[in-house]
Amino acid sequence: MKLWVDCRDASMDWTETEEARLRETLEKGLELEGVEGDPEISVSFVTGEEIRTLNATYRGMDRETDVLSFPVYEAEEIPERKRLGTLDVLGDIVINRERVRSQAEEYGHSEEREMLYLAVHSLLHLLGYDHEEEADKRVMRAHEERIMRALGVSREEEPAAFHSGYVAVIGRPNVGKSTLINHLLGEKLSIISNKPQTTRHKLQFIYTDQRMQAIFVDTPGVQIPKNELGETMLRLSREALEGVDVCLFLTDISSRIGPLDRRILDHLKTIHDIPLLMLLNKTDLASPEMVEAEKRRYEELDIFNVVLPFSAKKGEDLTPLLDRIYRALPEGPQYFPDDMVTDRSERFLITELIREKCLYHMQDEIPHGIHVGIDTMKLRPDGSLYDIYATIYCEKPSHKGMVIGKGGTKLGRIGREARKDIERLLDCHVNLKLWVKVDKDWRRNKKKVERLGFD
Repeated sequence: MKLWVDCRDASMDWTETEEARLRETLEKGLELEGVEGDPEISVSFVTGEEIRTLNATYRGMDRETDVLSFPVYEAEEIPERKRLGTLDVLGDIVINRERVRSQAEEYGHSEEREMLYLAVHSLLHLLGYDHEEEADKRVMRAHEERIMRALGVSREEEPAAFHSGYVAVIGRPNVGKSTLINHLLGEKLSIISNKPQTTRHKLQFIYTDQRMQAIFVDTPGVQIPKNELGETMLRLSREALEGVDVCLFLTDISSRIGPLDRRILDHLKTIHDIPLLMLLNKTDLASPEMVEAEKRRYEELDIFNVVLPFSAKKGEDLTPLLDRIYRALPEGPQYFPDDMVTDRSERFLITELIREKCLYHMQDEIPHGIHVGIDTMKLRPDGSLYDIYATIYCEKPSHKGMVIGKGGTKLGRIGREARKDIERLLDCHVNLKLWVKVDKDWRRNKKKVERLGFD
């Protein structure tokens, strides 16, 4: 292999030992990938500013990355050329030396190990591998790990310490907090609607994997309170930041930072004792240029440890977010069993699923004047069916008929759709019966709000 090294970062003290280690890494990668002959590779070490310029010039994006790869061949050409042994010039690798330092410190390993990993990652790009799609990403990671293991610096060589703690998820209404929680846990536990006030309670959802247990505190969206229920929801959102280990602020792509976002940001500026992460959701609604501009706008506020773009609707990979949460959480024990995903009872989750269908089928103010109660919930002796009787309460007598609908059609749709979700939750057939009653002006009654569990 012909290797050309160019150190354009003046602060870098490049040694012959480092060059020998880099050569060994690339040669081992070529060997394991079945590349024969004497291919030529150039490796340049540059500053963060220079790699940003290269990205803008050659990739059309104003962004600082840790590496850049410029392959000579298209991906589809490589298998045939490998077979013929004509991969003579592979291309150029550019490594951001500043990122080598910062990422080594962040991940808790040596700069050499980080440099070797980035070199392997870039080499695989030269050989046609990519990580745009999840399936391609898994393949590329497997090849990276194979090469790193052969070099004796496997990323899996040391068992990771177990981390645990509480993560507050905050944001204004309808930015996707509940969608994110459901996406993280892989099942529907938090109700979703395009209307504000969907989440009323402070809910805890538990994510567990081999290296961490993160208890996500899903809070009501921050809003201007209009009644006793609104005051309680605002208090719950503020209290969610007390005693947590990490704060995750969620917002979406927009042309400006709105008043409710500004209200939250002003409060976050006063928090200095816990990591603050930000997720910029709904990136599917904007161009890559707009996403990058919004990301930089929030980064320049100098509030957050990291700003991550994300599209919950597209179901994008959450690995970068989970990695950040893992590093932000302290080392600690596993508080809940592996199979426990929420601290709320099945009865509570069932009332929420019924309320979600009311939100979906009702308009304007009526859904927010609704709460749901379980009257009876029994599993039949043979274990084949749950009988669930529930009541939908509305604030005004005039609303009762609107919830029921002509000939009971609307209530029937609410019941059918809720039953399907409840059956998935309970993993059992369900006989669901719904009634509608009036609980006059309950949202303005502090005692009723507390009795319904909002405190």
